[in-house]
Amino acid sequence: MQDVGDRKLLARAIVDEFNIRYVFKRCYSWQRYVLKLTLVMYDFPPVEEIARLVGIPWRMGFRKAKSGVEVPIWLVNVEGYRAFRVLQLTQPYLTGQKAFQANIALRAGPITSGTIHLGKEIYKRELLASFGVKTRDV
Repeated sequence: MQDVGDRKLLARAIVDEFNIRYVFKRCYSWQRYVLKLTLVMYDFPPVEEIARLVGIPWRMGFRKAKSGVEVPIWLVNVEGYRAFRVLQLTQPYLTGQKAFQANIALRAGPITSGTIHLGKEIYKRELLASFGVKTRDV
């Protein structure tokens, strides 16, 4: 991902479509939380392009639509150190909540021994406060 255009394209995909989270991974000898970036879309061409950029194979799955019919979806899962590197490369181009979450993830690292809260509620509370809207703390 040497090209700035590729980094901007990937950053736009993270802001618009990716889900950033830490998931618990259990292995034979260790129990850790691993950074995971997940892209799920109904359109194949953007998923194929993002998969090519990050060097991860895409896969096809199925999801039930509101009508109850199963429809195909396309997935890209980027985990661990590769997900961390993707965030490092795209962080200057991220905006809003995803930029806030990326900063937390970059401070925590790709693999942690404890759960990491990515602060979605904190971000929303701070955003609303900047407009003068008071929220009650839970």
